[in-house]
Amino acid sequence: MAEVHADFTMESVQALIQQKDEMEESIKMNVELLTGYGVGMDAPLIDKDGYPLSEVDLPAIRAARHSVYCLRNDVKEILVEIEKGLEAVHSQAKEAKSRLEPSSSCSPAEAAPPSKKEDLVAFARVGRVSADSPASKAGLIEGDLVLKFGSINSGNFTEIQSIARVVNNSEDRPVQVAVLRSGVRKDSILKPQRWKGQGLLGCFITVLSGK
Repeated sequence: MAEVHADFTMESVQALIQQKDEMEESIKMNVELLTGYGVGMDAPLIDKDGYPLSEVDLPAIRAARHSVYCLRNDVKEILVEIEKGLEAVHSQAKEAKSRLEPSSSCSPAEAAPPSKKEDLVAFARVGRVSADSPASKAGLIEGDLVLKFGSINSGNFTEIQSIARVVNNSEDRPVQVAVLRSGVRKDSILKPQRWKGQGLLGCFITVLSGK
């Protein structure tokens, strides 16, 4: 796996996500190869008499299995780095915001304008999230309250179709999402894309009552 640096930026986190997607695609290709041979990851490569199977490409099968094992471990590691990166980027944003906030010694005339509250108010709720879907890979779970979805926040949100438009216009591109979970804000990168299920997200999003 490529070396990961501690100095995270949103661009470096997106690069990590791209690496993860490429790894998962390689895993998929190798698993499909094994499925084609009818052996999968665990089936024995000898016949009932203890002889190596003659009708399959044993070196290719062993190489594919080894690749899947290694790539799965790499995906686990890079997911940890992505989570660290998102936390670091969020922390950097909070620090930058705090530096812009006025100190107690500032007079009203010197004070900076108050920060916007739009990104702190939930306007939608995440419903059922399908396994292995883009939403699941982004870390979203049922019950998350949506604070931000790309360019949409509580200040400009008008209808659920606005989220659908962002999704459709962002296929195969990263979208910054912020949710509130158990009172804690969590930021993540969601990549709307085609997958084995329906839609580009693999989850339901509903409007909060009163919105």
